Amino acid sequence: MMEEGSSVQSSTILFLTYARTASHVLERMLSQQPNVLYGADWFVSTRQLRRNLLKAGPIDQTDPTVRKELMETLEESYSWFLGFLDNAEQHGRTAFANTQPHAMISPTVASDHVYGDPDLSHRLTPGLWMVASSHLGKQAHTNPTVLPDSALLRPGTVPILNFRHPILVCDGPRPSATR
Repeated sequence: MMEEGSSVQSSTILFLTYARTASHVLERMLSQQPNVLYGADWFVSTRQLRRNLLKAGPIDQTDPTVRKELMETLEESYSWFLGFLDNAEQHGRTAFANTQPHAMISPTVASDHVYGDPDLSHRLTPGLWMVASSHLGKQAHTNPTVLPDSALLRPGTVPILNFRHPILVCDGPRPSATR
């Protein structure tokens, strides 16, 4: 971490984790470091809208009003995230951003995965379920999230990935140990 008054540029720690991975311990340790500004789950407000949209069928066949509401909520959440990063930079602090990657997945990509469109390449174009179009203009978008590449590849960003084997994350019967 950076010392106060240091000439070193502030950075961003992007902590991508998944539920039930014991990430809260690392999250607490990192968020309590001196000179760190902590922010988490900026897309949490989209969770129910995403579920409703995905349950309704393939995304191109769902209610346009629901799609518009989700896009507006994604934009608001992203605006909060940009403000959080700007605030940390203005105060010379390290931004520690924690979120779950599935909250950033493009609704188009999720719909294609569930309803069976294997050719995703035509869907990963700027402006199609990508936030920040109003914030940043045209940006490169080669990833399956709603974020432009520039949001994930900001200079000074340190990603930390914390995942667990899927069988250990999901509730259900556990395999019995053989003796």
